[in-house]
Amino acid sequence: MKDGWIDVATSEAIHGWFSPGDVALLDVGGRVFEIRNGCHRPDLKEFQINENSGFYLSRDNSLEIFDFIDSFDEAPLVKLIDFKTNTVLNPKAGLRLTRKPSIFRPSPDVGLAEVAKILGLSVEELKVLITSFRENGYLILPDFYSVGEMNVYSDYIDHLWKKRKHVQASVDIIDPDSSQQCILFEDADISQKTKPYKLNDLFLTDEVTRSLSLSRKISSLLSCITGSIVAQCNSLNFEYGSQQPYHFDTFYMPPPPGSQLIVSSLCIEDVTEEAGPLSYWPQSHKVTPWLNSQGTTHCFTPEDHKSAVKHFSEIARCEKLFPQTFLGKAGDLFIWHQQLFHGGLPIKDKSKTRKSLVSHYHCYATQDLPDSFVAVNSYSGYLSRMPKGF
Repeated sequence: MKDGWIDVATSEAIHGWFSPGDVALLDVGGRVFEIRNGCHRPDLKEFQINENSGFYLSRDNSLEIFDFIDSFDEAPLVKLIDFKTNTVLNPKAGLRLTRKPSIFRPSPDVGLAEVAKILGLSVEELKVLITSFRENGYLILPDFYSVGEMNVYSDYIDHLWKKRKHVQASVDIIDPDSSQQCILFEDADISQKTKPYKLNDLFLTDEVTRSLSLSRKISSLLSCITGSIVAQCNSLNFEYGSQQPYHFDTFYMPPPPGSQLIVSSLCIEDVTEEAGPLSYWPQSHKVTPWLNSQGTTHCFTPEDHKSAVKHFSEIARCEKLFPQTFLGKAGDLFIWHQQLFHGGLPIKDKSKTRKSLVSHYHCYATQDLPDSFVAVNSYSGYLSRMPKGF
């Protein structure tokens, strides 16, 4: 399975492979884009125009090309050019790209063997992970990313703080003793970085963040677990522990009808007990959920939250459910079900950070993907919107 599919309308079928390292040119409405497969990412290998009158395109070029396509009132003519011979491979009719939202939709097929290969697991090991998630409501995946990757990303977030005047994001100032305040990232004082905060929605504009939250590795796993296409709907970058009271995510982020929610938390650094780690209740996703007066799980008021927590606490006591603490290492990934009861423990040592990237995803059948969906690879994408606070 390749990283993206672009529908085209053409009277001819063109066959041919561009192997890793080969170069081709894509002429889109008179503007030429270079396609150099395998040079930027080893997992993006081939480019093909096939009998279905369409072609695959590595994502390194795709978003820029799609933005350019959207500047046309009508779908532009596309020519595929062999770089070595400067030969137009479709000289007769050419190709015309269909416009969004039909452009670049991921494949609905999620094969266990393919996902297992991406994750470096056997099919049996992958089945064990899926079963464990369904049984316990969470997964802990040690060393999902390397320590080196986490160090680079930590430095990158520090860099964004220095360049925040040019970053379209917002910051939630976290103070357990007062109401949460949201300000534009560009307006945040640098001193705020040394206090608990949430940096909202980097995934919408920042490809470095998306390379972690929507990599083929994590996307294929989430898609396999849920049997659907996953669409990232928000991201939260934490420098310190959240200290958030116990809750179900559906209290505040109920998924759209026909969808479900799945969440990941990536440790950017090693977590200590003093830093206010994540606390969670295994198998709490099996508890009959609390419902408000409208018959949904959404908590509209503090009273709703108290009632919902009381509801869970009574059942947890009868079912003998108990919380556990996640003390992850840099690169470890924690994935949880929308109905896993969890929260952030108090920070015991205010000098201790707990850097993490938390991502929430809605899960859809391919035919139900909303028009705001922007695909990133064959398994996932994100829901385009304005960042929080704008």
